[in-house]
Amino acid sequence: MRKELLIVCDEFPPAFAPRMGYLCKNLPKQEWHATVVTEKGELTSFDIDVKDADVYAYDWLKCEGKKSRYVEWLLKFFLTLVFDYKNRWFLRKMRKSLKGKHFDAVLCSSYNEFPLNVGLRYAKRRGVPCVCDIRDLAEQGKQDVFRLHQINGILGKMVGDVVDVICKKRRNWALKNATDLISVSPWHVDYLKRYNGNSHLIFNGYDDALFRPIDIRCDTFKITYTGRMMDKEIRNPELLFEALRDMKDECEKMEVEWWCDEKTEETVKNMAEEYGVQTRMRYRGFARHNEMPRVLNEASIVLVLSNKTKEIQPHGVMTTKYFEAIGCERPVLLVRSDEAELSQHIRNMGSGVACRTKGEVLAFLREKYEEWVREGRTSISYLQDKSVYSREKESRQFVEIIERAIHTDTNIQQ
Repeated sequence: MRKELLIVCDEFPPAFAPRMGYLCKNLPKQEWHATVVTEKGELTSFDIDVKDADVYAYDWLKCEGKKSRYVEWLLKFFLTLVFDYKNRWFLRKMRKSLKGKHFDAVLCSSYNEFPLNVGLRYAKRRGVPCVCDIRDLAEQGKQDVFRLHQINGILGKMVGDVVDVICKKRRNWALKNATDLISVSPWHVDYLKRYNGNSHLIFNGYDDALFRPIDIRCDTFKITYTGRMMDKEIRNPELLFEALRDMKDECEKMEVEWWCDEKTEETVKNMAEEYGVQTRMRYRGFARHNEMPRVLNEASIVLVLSNKTKEIQPHGVMTTKYFEAIGCERPVLLVRSDEAELSQHIRNMGSGVACRTKGEVLAFLREKYEEWVREGRTSISYLQDKSVYSREKESRQFVEIIERAIHTDTNIQQ
């Protein structure tokens, strides 16, 4: 008999939300059906088949004009800060929309506090287990997921400090009271065990129907980066630029493709000019999700940006693009090495190199360029089975944890 899962999440396709999107795509294979409750957000180019899921997307902000929408956001923000208004509002909407529906379990997915409390409260009312999928933690580093970007200056920082305290308190209540927790890296799981011993690891993965190796031959040797570069303290490409500067008179067909937003492009252009490597750079804009398999398969090397993990730096950042590169079997260049989870995974997987010095970058670029000249395409030989990181396998892991939570919850009630 098919089981019913209620997913309460902060984003869902067509917003860029691959983790829950792919889960819903694969749930029918596990004899589960999903009903999704989420906040209606801005549409993106993320396209995934989630037609089997019933989706309820609520309009939290209703004003259309820029100024009126900001005023509405500001009012609701302070109401939420003082009275937990957003969680209460969503819970009322859910009770009305989902009246008469049966659910075997609730799964919450979030990068901060909302909507963990919504899902957990609803699950408690229904008497079913609640599993929380935590994609980010404020404590992981400088990203400050609770910080306010809409309020600037000293006021924004002061209010942000208050928000940090309140949101973490609300989030921690959910972490402690959830049946199980799931997160994306070993560091995250170890941290979550402080609050809940039933914490499990499910990496971000790749869609094996899309991200698979295709033999595409190109006239140039492409080092390909996809995504944003918001802060050089988090994603630092300086070792690559230093290496390219030293390679000025060699590897003439080597170029770096940046599939990125305008702000990242501006940052890269300034750095390229500083290092004198402008002629190597190519700017392509953002790639649509369905274009990514071609973009990655055309790459001779996939560039992943990071930095050495310090006390103030992000911990446990295991980007989806890394796993998609694995799916396409493209060699990965990580600069700078985080000297933590991601570099360890690259070594264990044999998926590329995590570089700490300019010399290591130079050696890898020259090795792969010579292979490209000789063979017409670069290659990589993995030390582990890559299929364990497929989205379908990931969905099975979610189902196993949820079904175990149901079984545990039933035994407790008896």
